Formats: sequence, C-alpha cells, structure tokens
Amino acid sequence: MGVWKPEANNPDIYTGREGVMKMIEVARLYRTSNGSLKAFADVIINGLVLVKGIRVVSSRENGLFVAMPKQRGKDNRWYETVSLLDEEAKQELQEAVLEAFNA
Repeated sequence: MGVWKPEANNPDIYTGREGVMKMIEVARLYRTSNGSLKAFADVIINGLVLVKGIRVVSSRENGLFVAMPKQRGKDNRWYETVSLLDEEAKQELQEAVLEAFNA
C-alpha cells in the first residue's frame, strides 16, 4: 500500500505530516452542564464521514479530554462505536475538539 500524496497546487489541505491531509473538522459543539460531561461534538473526517456524539469530559486527574462515542452492549459493558486507529489522527481529533471547546 502506497502513501497518498496530495496535489502540489492545493497546499491548504496538509498537516505537518508528509502525505497526510488535514482530516478533522468540528462541525458542531453542544455544551452541557452535566457533571464531568462538558460538551458533545460532531466532527467531519476527511470531508467524507460525520461522527456524532464525541464527548468532552473533565476529570480531576487528566483535566479535559476527548472520548469517542460509546454504546452499551448486551452484556451491560460500554463499547466504542468509532475508533481512530492512527495515534496522530487521535491527537489531531483531540486538539481540534478541545480548540473548538475553548473558543
């Protein structure tokens, strides 16, 4: 599998990562005052996929962080319904959502 290279005449779609385009856009942010849950966010990934229900959570140990949508299984355990497999993409998602939250 090769690395995707964006066209040179469209420089505003890059991040600092070579060959990887900026792929996270916060479409909506819904603030809440429900204890440690501070907001819900909907994000668009790569202009193709809308992920709804990303959570901004506050904890005493870690401060603000981003949590992916979850659904309760038949065994009453919670499971992520969407997972980003690339660590850099996870970091980009966290930064984009927290930037929107702090704006």
